[in-house]
Amino acid sequence: MHGTIAGPSAQVDLTAINAVQSLFTKGVSDPWASNLAADFIDLALWHDRIRYPLAFLAGAATDSDTAVVPPLLADLQRRDADWFVPEPLVLEERRRLAPDLLEAAVAEIGAFAINNLKPVRRFLDLHESRWIGEQIRSRSRPGSDNQFVFDLEALYASTRAKEVAARLNIPRERFHYLFDLILKYLLYAEQGTGGYYLTHPIRAKQSFRFLGSSLITTPGPSQPIPISLGPHLARLGQQRGRDWLTSALHETRAHIRAEDMTLLNGPDTLSRDALWELTRRLRLPAKLRSYDRLKVGTAVTTASAGLLSLELMGAPLPAAVGMTMSLATNIWSGKVPNQVSRIRWIQWMFESPLEND
Repeated sequence: MHGTIAGPSAQVDLTAINAVQSLFTKGVSDPWASNLAADFIDLALWHDRIRYPLAFLAGAATDSDTAVVPPLLADLQRRDADWFVPEPLVLEERRRLAPDLLEAAVAEIGAFAINNLKPVRRFLDLHESRWIGEQIRSRSRPGSDNQFVFDLEALYASTRAKEVAARLNIPRERFHYLFDLILKYLLYAEQGTGGYYLTHPIRAKQSFRFLGSSLITTPGPSQPIPISLGPHLARLGQQRGRDWLTSALHETRAHIRAEDMTLLNGPDTLSRDALWELTRRLRLPAKLRSYDRLKVGTAVTTASAGLLSLELMGAPLPAAVGMTMSLATNIWSGKVPNQVSRIRWIQWMFESPLEND
């Protein structure tokens, strides 16, 4: 994030949510998941309401209220029913690309897939997973294995599509799935209301030149976010698990609203006390200020001399503790136990990871 996503409403692809979910699911993960997780977390924290579009054909087996969603999204909806809201797009019939656009679209999307071979294959492997398949089937017509919302019958007659699938070394149906998934972005853009829209890179990296111009959604008024918590929570979430992450998001979201942080304009509007309150709540690791690694031969002796001089001078205990931590070993990283960094009266000598954001 670049500090410009705050606002009451936003939109996110279900494909992007699946990418974040893959970090907490056994098996292959989305190749763009780590970066997406940080963006998704900031999106969730700084917006009051987030819509996710669901495109499916009329007469599908289910509707948006009962469609299967990734467990991460289900957890967030359980904690606050109005936080992530489905936005159904029901199609009476499949959309069709104009014949003169089809080959250009195949060429453009195919070029992207070929030049991003490993991540695209990994992405498609993920979408072969059972848990994603359950979501897709929940929005398909009963008894039908074809979940496409675009009419891709012409792809079977496309020599270029056949060549792309061969270059990717995948069945043609998998390329058709990728093609349809990317084209859905055109439908979702139609629903855009001008607010912030977080889309999966598999779509965001496309130029859509085959339409005659790049597809650029017009952003609505946005307010800079005071601080990006996404990278920190994404890293901790992968260590502590999905339940911890959704709980931390719910509690942090409530805190930043209770403190009116959503009304602030940037990082310089947050006091150090406010940053430390967030640090304590999220149990983020802290470091000593201005820590420098020491030479092996002088580390222990310097520490001893420093402590002796402090004792003679009657220096306060926190300074002595800091001297011990920073000089006793040359391999210490400067990080301190979370329990220690949460003690308020010695926090002057620590640095919150949020202070440099």
